[in-house]
Amino acid sequence: MLLTLGATFAASGVAAAATDTPPPSGDDRAVVHSGNAVTCEQAHLTGGIVKVTATVDASNTYVTVTGVPDGTVITGIVVKGSDAFNVYSNLGRLPWKNLHAPIAGNSGKPATISHWFACGTETTSSTSKTPCPPSSTSVTSSTSSTSSTSSTSNTSTTTAPSSTTTTASVTTTTTAVAAATTTTNPATTPLAYTGFSGGWLVILAAILLLGGAALIAIPKLRARRR
Repeated sequence: MLLTLGATFAASGVAAAATDTPPPSGDDRAVVHSGNAVTCEQAHLTGGIVKVTATVDASNTYVTVTGVPDGTVITGIVVKGSDAFNVYSNLGRLPWKNLHAPIAGNSGKPATISHWFACGTETTSSTSKTPCPPSSTSVTSSTSSTSSTSSTSNTSTTTAPSSTTTTASVTTTTTAVAAATTTTNPATTPLAYTGFSGGWLVILAAILLLGGAALIAIPKLRARRR
């Protein structure tokens, strides 16, 4: 009886040890862990689960990651299959090809993927915050420009009414004086120049008079000489 119980406990211990021993990772890039992991903390990775661009082959065995979000550092890729999972980290430059779960039993091949996820942290980009000072300068310049425009507008508005009032007053006064002069003293208005000159008629008349006088005087002188 005691021998039977001892054999039973010994068998249980061997089974437990076998369960705790992870299968081969099957990939030099990966670190294998027994059990299951559904969070980055359980996979011993920093950060949280992030969405990456990836494809899984038709056999649901291999994952290829082709893109990660901007401003994100991937701390690891977890690929779970059977009773263990592989953790891939420090993979270098994209793409990360043919990531898979640990080897399934004695098959020598990776187990089919039950689930997989990526863990990462966001980086603080100092470049995205540098436009703040130029933005502040732009606002100041815009305010100054608006102030100058407002000042110019006020000056023009003040001057324009004064100029308009003066012109209207002069026009009205000149018209009134002209009307009064024409109506009150029509006789004193000078005659219009028509371009006619009578001086040559006076000279002609004088010549005719002299000629007539000569005609009268010449016979008399002749009569006296006889």
